[in-house]
Amino acid sequence: MLSDTINRANLQSIASYLLYGASPDSISPLSYDQRQHLLEKGLSELICRMAPEVGEELADKLFAQLTRLYSLHFEAGLHAGLLLQAEAGHKEQRPTR
Repeated sequence: MLSDTINRANLQSIASYLLYGASPDSISPLSYDQRQHLLEKGLSELICRMAPEVGEELADKLFAQLTRLYSLHFEAGLHAGLLLQAEAGHKEQRPTR
């Protein structure tokens, strides 16, 4: 049953599998917030190193745009999740023959 599969999985493993077909060993033990912080820190350091004259300003503007992108992806994921939930509920309510 779909709900059993979802209960055994975590969100990161589902997303990783859907995006990349990743195996369980590619799943990070870090939380979402920790992974996001490390990514932003590394990106900020890279920008500052490659463009020191505009690094911090560029990083701030880039992160503002990435926040908008995260929001769009979150909205799309939420929409897909609601559609899957509605579909699963509809299938469970059908009489079996």
